[in-house]
Amino acid sequence: MAARFAHRDVAFFAAGAAVVSAGFILWLSVESTPARRQFDGAEGERLTAGILRGLRSRRWKCAHNIHFLAGDVDHVVAGPGGVFAIETKWTNDACPVKNGAFTNEWDVKAVRQAQRGAERVGWLLAGNYNVPVKVRALVVIWGPGRPKLDKPLPMGDVLVVTGQLLRGVISDAEAIDTDLSSAVIEAIDDFARERHQHGDT
Repeated sequence: MAARFAHRDVAFFAAGAAVVSAGFILWLSVESTPARRQFDGAEGERLTAGILRGLRSRRWKCAHNIHFLAGDVDHVVAGPGGVFAIETKWTNDACPVKNGAFTNEWDVKAVRQAQRGAERVGWLLAGNYNVPVKVRALVVIWGPGRPKLDKPLPMGDVLVVTGQLLRGVISDAEAIDTDLSSAVIEAIDDFARERHQHGDT
């Protein structure tokens, strides 16, 4: 009997060790650089989407993950204050700002991505759907390395904000002369459906 219990204890120990080992391997995979970047990036986009959803009661509409042939746009939001193409970033490393500009190439790239995203959305709306409207570029940065900003930071035509500032920036945006939000989001949704049907996403 004692031997039977000893074998059972060994089995339980082995099972527990296997679970702990699997958890450790999973933790290592998440902490590895590419996997961690993907995980954190998805979390940043989730947080941004949550804030944008909270603006629906104020007549804002949004679309997410709009894929073009060259690159994608994380979010498009349209409402009483205009149209924004939003690039979401998460950083665990510091984002140094000097003289109103980033000094880190990773951050500079994010600003360029946001600008190109706004251009693509603007061309799409005007050229394919006859909805000419100015699309403003916005970079939202989450994570422990985000810059310490108490107000939006303009970098050329791109506005850089931290996640905590996003809601206020969009809510306080200067109103456009006509309400184009429904037309904009309908066009974006139609484009996304067409891309999906053709297997381009």
